[in-house]
Amino acid sequence: QLTLTKEGNTLNAEWNAPAGNAPTGYNIWMNETLVAENSNETSHTFSIAPGGDFHCVQVQAVYGDGITSVKAVATDNSTWSVDEQDFSSLGLYPNPASEVVCIQGFMPNKIMMYNALGQLVKTFGDVQQIPVDDLPNGLYHLVATDEKGTIRNTKVIINH
Repeated sequence: QLTLTKEGNTLNAEWNAPAGNAPTGYNIWMNETLVAENSNETSHTFSIAPGGDFHCVQVQAVYGDGITSVKAVATDNSTWSVDEQDFSSLGLYPNPASEVVCIQGFMPNKIMMYNALGQLVKTFGDVQQIPVDDLPNGLYHLVATDEKGTIRNTKVIINH
């Protein structure tokens, strides 16, 4: 879990290392700007402007051979934690994606795609492939619903 705390003009981010395989480090973003690459720490401190109400911090675990996996994203208002095994529950691939994301093992009749700021960026009907080549690089949250009302959530990284 990624936790953000504000103290004056400082924003502190702390997170837990993923269970299982230990990453070689973490990539850290603030408001979609990479601020630290392959850091060995499980915390980071940011200087922020006074009165700023919305900050988005993203932390990505980095594994050997350049393989990365999302750990968590947090804003001042909410935290999205990701268990890396959750990606397979929706049958989402490839992840990261550059052109198309495919859904397997679940037949959604509605898919909503949100950016890391929580803004709805795309809505799809009954599809198994989602075109993402027009989206900027970043982390996206997918919410898929089937005709029975079953809801499945997952994250996808877009990296062109």
